[in-house]
Amino acid sequence: MIHGRVILNTPQIVVREIRNSSVVEKVYRLSRNHSVEIFLVGGTVRDLLLGTFSGQDFDFAIRSDPLSFAKTVAQELQGSLVRLHEEFGQYRIVTIENGETVTIDLSRYKGENIEDDLRRRDFTINSMAMSLHAVFENGNLTLVDPLGGLKDLDRKRIKLSSPSALSEDPVRIMRGIRIARQYQFAIDPALSVAMKEERNLLAKAAPERIRTELFKIFDAPGIYESLTLLDELGILEVLLPEVNTFREYLQGNHHRYDLWEHSLKTARKVEVILGDIDQIWPAYSPFLKTYFSGSIEGEVKRSALLKFTAFLHDVGKPLTRTVDEGKIRFFEHEHEGEKINREVVKRFKLGKKAQKYVEMVTKNHMRILNLTSALRLTQRAKYRFFRDLADTGVDILLLSLADAWATGKEIEGTEEYGRIASRVDSFMEYYFCEFKKQPVKPLLSGSDIMEIFSLTEGKRVGELLEMVREAETRGEICNREEAITFLQGRIL
Repeated sequence: MIHGRVILNTPQIVVREIRNSSVVEKVYRLSRNHSVEIFLVGGTVRDLLLGTFSGQDFDFAIRSDPLSFAKTVAQELQGSLVRLHEEFGQYRIVTIENGETVTIDLSRYKGENIEDDLRRRDFTINSMAMSLHAVFENGNLTLVDPLGGLKDLDRKRIKLSSPSALSEDPVRIMRGIRIARQYQFAIDPALSVAMKEERNLLAKAAPERIRTELFKIFDAPGIYESLTLLDELGILEVLLPEVNTFREYLQGNHHRYDLWEHSLKTARKVEVILGDIDQIWPAYSPFLKTYFSGSIEGEVKRSALLKFTAFLHDVGKPLTRTVDEGKIRFFEHEHEGEKINREVVKRFKLGKKAQKYVEMVTKNHMRILNLTSALRLTQRAKYRFFRDLADTGVDILLLSLADAWATGKEIEGTEEYGRIASRVDSFMEYYFCEFKKQPVKPLLSGSDIMEIFSLTEGKRVGELLEMVREAETRGEICNREEAITFLQGRIL
């Protein structure tokens, strides 16, 4: 960037990128064979100009009925066809190209021509189109830009394409914020006013669409600033009314910040830790970086879901607050928070896997902090932590570190923070060096135990199996014979 502006790709570079895309080339060839007028539009054009195009998401607009053409494209690319909004002529093809998932959206012009269509889109920077005919036949970049989107893109500014854009589709409020945070663009003052005025329409929008944009916001850099912006625009009170009680909610002498600031800072510290994994845990960073960049389900990344849960990890505190001899306490707030967050994730239509994740992390976020007072941390305690939580235990380790930091003791050299950081490191080392290396095949099976000790199937057999697993993890037994001897003194 120079003087606050974006360095845009030159027309020659954009033309080369388009022509080098096998997906675009195939779609254009099909359009020519079927006499279909076609343009690249929307986010694809924006990202091509910015130099951020991934080559995996394409938006096309055509004059004719798109269903027949969409079927042709799906057949040519061996992809699956999804009807997004059939009444509006919007379809999606999902295919695999060079081992990567590729999404192609096709829509019919909204209006008589491409200019009409662009004027009815969300934001000016998304209201530009490129003629494929000009690119492939003449090698020229013909940009259709009726609303001055290129100028707004150059100035890093998000403006509405029409006064009615948000009322026609309230989810555009979330999309505008997501683009602003993703690209570090400014929201035009008139758009900010419109977002505030129309925010209550989000309550009636499809939760699945809101969820998609919300978790892209959590995935974008600067989660503290993103949440602050959502709050300033009045959007959090619509989407997450549970946090309305966080402001100016004092947490006692242990915390420097109120619940609102603590929650924001916890989410931010999670983001900082995720960005510093190479320095914090260099020996485990390859696994951790892949693990957190992966998807929990659909487009919801694990890192984004962890930041989301970090922001809501103390949501149960307002309902559990007590004062005992002047001390503010929140007994069992993690269990109350689990119940509340269960309803939150259901409201956003998250799947079962993501729901379970949020509930588990919320419920167990105090486990590491509660163990810091123990004089000696046993291998059994570490084993049971990961036995109960499996891989999610790693997420809770990160949250524990961020939670401790966000109490207000951000100077990482303090004694209390050092104890917690040391405890987290100890658990992380145990997870990678011992827990993950457990043999797949147990020394004894449930059937073995029933046969050897003349027991019937039941809870007792499960308890004995767990004893064997723990003893094996601690290195007390190494083979079948030692496992049998170990149990002989424990059978009542």
